[in-house]
Amino acid sequence: MDVIESPETAHCMDVTARNGIPFRVMADFTDKGLVEVYDLRHKGDSRFCGPYGQFTGARAYVTTVLGEDAHCSGSGAWVLDAGIGDWVIDVVSMNVIRAWLQLNRNRVKGAE
Repeated sequence: MDVIESPETAHCMDVTARNGIPFRVMADFTDKGLVEVYDLRHKGDSRFCGPYGQFTGARAYVTTVLGEDAHCSGSGAWVLDAGIGDWVIDVVSMNVIRAWLQLNRNRVKGAE
């Protein structure tokens, strides 16, 4: 899968999950339509990949996160990395993220 290559085309949302972990959600609404999640506890620490925080390894298509394809129901929590217990975004936070994704995707499409 591709990565979000251009911060200029990405939209960012910061959310603190119920477990207290702050995450940055980056979404690219270009043809790729990707979502990536970073752990903000490490923002700016060059040992953890720089300005966005530590990349959690979580990357998915916007359509998948919204449940518009066969890979996801579009509901529930998101376990970003099963090996790291802190890297879970709870259901309530995911509902906020999904609403934000839908709103911004519609704005970008409307501006085209």
